[in-house]
Amino acid sequence: MEIATFFCIEHRLRNSEPVRWIMVRGKAIVGAQNQAIRMIGTVRDITKEKLKKIKENTQQERFSAFVENVPFLGFIKNTQGNYLYANASFQKFIGFKSWFHRNDTLLFDATTAEKLTEIERLCRYEGLCTHQITLPNAEGVLIPFELHTFIIDEANEKLLCGLYINKSFK
Repeated sequence: MEIATFFCIEHRLRNSEPVRWIMVRGKAIVGAQNQAIRMIGTVRDITKEKLKKIKENTQQERFSAFVENVPFLGFIKNTQGNYLYANASFQKFIGFKSWFHRNDTLLFDATTAEKLTEIERLCRYEGLCTHQITLPNAEGVLIPFELHTFIIDEANEKLLCGLYINKSFK
């Protein structure tokens, strides 16, 4: 009985100038004693695709580093009001609490959570996207912010994004 074992390998060719990437796809036909009888396959130059992917990843990593280091509190919430993303400044501001898939009620006092829920409603349904708000930091000190919110549509879900800006925030 013959069994075909498939493989797909991407790798960089050593000592190639310029650098080349190839994809090797094939299968090994294995016999009854589990020994390779025959191998068939293809070798394809994927340099252009690989370099494009590397460039896209580099751009994404650069953008992520930028967003993580801006001196503003940045966030993304789903339609249920749960946080999907909070940048490093936001996490530091709230005291590195567990925030993922939590809502404002779990992160802030009831009054602040109620104000944030109203701001979310104003942005989603009335298009009002700039707000003044005071947030308690990790020590409970109230800090004034200008909050800029906006909606992005991702996979048919309207995500609420926002930036809290305070000129003296560090």
